[in-house]
Amino acid sequence: MKDYDEDDIRALSLREAVKMRPDVHFNECFEQGSLNRLPFEFLCHALDEYFDGRQVKIAITLEGSSFLIRYNCGISLQETPWGMTKAESIMMHLMVCRNGKKHLAVGEKYCRIGIAVLNNASSWCVLETASDGKLGKFRFEEGKTVSREIVPYDGEEFTTLEVLPDPGIFNGLTLDPEGLKALAKELKAELKGLEITVS
Repeated sequence: MKDYDEDDIRALSLREAVKMRPDVHFNECFEQGSLNRLPFEFLCHALDEYFDGRQVKIAITLEGSSFLIRYNCGISLQETPWGMTKAESIMMHLMVCRNGKKHLAVGEKYCRIGIAVLNNASSWCVLETASDGKLGKFRFEEGKTVSREIVPYDGEEFTTLEVLPDPGIFNGLTLDPEGLKALAKELKAELKGLEITVS
């Protein structure tokens, strides 16, 4: 058996850890041979709002190899102790989405992977969200923020998230429209009154 010393220890970024062992983070995707779970893992904030009594409407749209999620609730654009908005910290810091829930049971059941892990497993993500009288637009590439714009806004709350899963991480796995529709049907049956469509 090999002896290890401090030269064998290396701190990995979240992106490096995801690339090194994608099967650890996305076991269900590899077992099922599809990416169908991914859009639903991004819904934990929307479902937190649902359990807070809001009438949540979610639309998932396939756009080639990417997908677009839209729902009628905004993610907070208030600054956090990390020097970024809550919307950014959810995308950047491990388990913030799960542990920052108003309803912790939502984090336990519907946030199994974590949005930061999903962001780091994507070639790019574009988040646009309206909340707190502001509109935030963020672009992330390989888990890093590459653009950030926050402007005043007086319209209704919403969130859109467009994601391109990294094909190098997922080894050719794809999204299947019929499989997505089946998962949406299961979620609607479980959460009465939730509106969710797939197209």
